[in-house]
Amino acid sequence: MKKLLIALGIVLLLAGIAAGIMYWQKIGPFENLAGPEEVKKEEESSIEKPRFVQLDPLSVPLIKGNEVIGNIQLAVSLEAQSSEDIQLITRAKPRLSDAFLRDLYQHIPRYLRREPQIDITIIKKRLKVVADRVLGEGVVKEVLVQGVMANPPR
Repeated sequence: MKKLLIALGIVLLLAGIAAGIMYWQKIGPFENLAGPEEVKKEEESSIEKPRFVQLDPLSVPLIKGNEVIGNIQLAVSLEAQSSEDIQLITRAKPRLSDAFLRDLYQHIPRYLRREPQIDITIIKKRLKVVADRVLGEGVVKEVLVQGVMANPPR
């Protein structure tokens, strides 16, 4: 009986050592188990980094009567979903800039008559709507207004 218990202990010890080696080498039933570090790496790799396309600065003059009374410059970047969208945005840069300027020429003077300052969130929303109109829904994920410089009206 004693020999049987010793043999059973040795078999269990060898099975434990084999299971430990298999776990350490990630083979057999342990090859799909991921530790916390590996789960973090997989989550980080699954999150895509934002991709931006920088547009040329947009300069919108403020006209009253027959003279320019001020000027507003916007630095705009467009966030894209994929590399195909980046290519589409890059090819359409002149059309986008033209559409943005046309909309801002109409919108900013009307807006400044009602409000003393420009609200960037409203400008971003308007530019997003214009970008969706020009390129189609979903090509531009977000419009980023990086900077606004305004020469105040005289």
